[in-house]
Amino acid sequence: MSDLDPIRTALKRATRTVTLKPAFGQRTYANTATVRSGLACNIAEGKHDLISDVPPGMGGSGQGASPSMLFRSAVSGCLAIGLKMWAARQNVPVEEISVTVETDVDARGQLGVACKAAPGFEAIRVTIEIASNAPAEAIGAVIEKTLRTSPMIDAISGPDAIDLTTHIRQSALEGA
Repeated sequence: MSDLDPIRTALKRATRTVTLKPAFGQRTYANTATVRSGLACNIAEGKHDLISDVPPGMGGSGQGASPSMLFRSAVSGCLAIGLKMWAARQNVPVEEISVTVETDVDARGQLGVACKAAPGFEAIRVTIEIASNAPAEAIGAVIEKTLRTSPMIDAISGPDAIDLTTHIRQSALEGA
């Protein structure tokens, strides 16, 4: 039994379920990030908790992964998992998948000291490495399908606007 078999079985079941009952596949996911003292940020979603922070040079304590690292991790993890899932669905054997995401930044944009520097990433590069004895065409088809159906690739390349809601709550802090 290949490690692809349980993946393929689960994906067949999930595909059949959302095909027959589309509402089962339509969900809203939410997490909450809370910052109190310093810049360390507690992020909670369901039964999972993360800590995000920035390095001391940016005023943080470095307690957790930076938001930029979490972003890169979300993209690389989504692609690596997606590649394995599509390999399973297309019955393409893979020994190992490695996805590297690099981002170029100019901190002047985020710090607001250079109007021509973007606050976000100036460039995003993705490198995919797959170890497999499958034909190159089969691997290429897995990569193409993964990139076309990746939620993270869609999120960073799509024109979707962010629906923003803000709430301001008066606090008891003095002198703030």
